[in-house]
Amino acid sequence: ERQQITIALENNEAFTAAQFSAIVSALGSPFVGICLDTANSLGVPETLTTVVEALAEHTVMLHAKDCELRRFDTRMGFTVEGTPLGEGYVDFPYVLSALRDRGRAEISCIIEHWPPFDGDIASSVEREAEWLTQSLGFIRSLIALDDPSAHPQPHRVEASLSARTPRREP
Repeated sequence: ERQQITIALENNEAFTAAQFSAIVSALGSPFVGICLDTANSLGVPETLTTVVEALAEHTVMLHAKDCELRRFDTRMGFTVEGTPLGEGYVDFPYVLSALRDRGRAEISCIIEHWPPFDGDIASSVEREAEWLTQSLGFIRSLIALDDPSAHPQPHRVEASLSARTPRREP
């Protein structure tokens, strides 16, 4: 707190959204909040609505990630595969509206993708670059970056290509 540096705890499968909310509330510091990841809590499993309703008031950063959920042919499980923002299950207009309603409109948004491996690094990186262009256009359209009168304060959208090594399927 002395340094006025904000720490953001990112929701994930280790705790429920309610538990993350309780942790931040118990700490009671204006310098501890949530990095709301739009897909991480699938591992709990929790719905997007449950996560957003529990964490929006504590959110200091949005980690925008989209994906599709597909049931295996055997109906004995699901697979989660990344998509460009706006093409998966995440309702970004709802997420952004919930954040605005709780006074969280002026936060940073980091875009992350979970692209499937395309067989080689170059193809995978090319796909992710295409997704990034598409995702930036999508999120900008939602937060009206091109209309300064819609939001008097500047917005910052950060994006990066992941540096992680894609997993190869067995």
